[in-house]
Amino acid sequence: MNDRRQEDTMTPVGAQLARYGIVFLLLFFGVMKWTRAEAQAIQPFISHSPLSSWLYGLLGVQGVSTFFWMFELTAPIAIAAARLRADARSLYEARQS
Repeated sequence: MNDRRQEDTMTPVGAQLARYGIVFLLLFFGVMKWTRAEAQAIQPFISHSPLSSWLYGLLGVQGVSTFFWMFELTAPIAIAAARLRADARSLYEARQS
C-alpha cells in the first residue's frame, strides 16, 4: 500500500521534471542560435536543404539562425504555457461551481 502512495506522488513530480527539463533544453538550444558560432555551425545543414536553402540569400547567416531561433523559442513557451493553462482552467472551473 505504501508503494502505491509513493507512486501516486512521484508520477506528477516526474512529469513536471520531464516537462521543464525539455523546456530548459529547448530554451538553451534556442539561446545558442544567437551566437555567431552556432549560426555558422548550422549553416551546412540548412544550406544543403532543398526546403530552406533559399533563406540564406534572403536573410544571411545570422538572419537564418535568428529565424530558426523564433521557432525554438516558441516551442518551450508553448510547452510551459500548456501546464499553466490547465491550472488556470481548473481554478476557473472551481470558482464556477
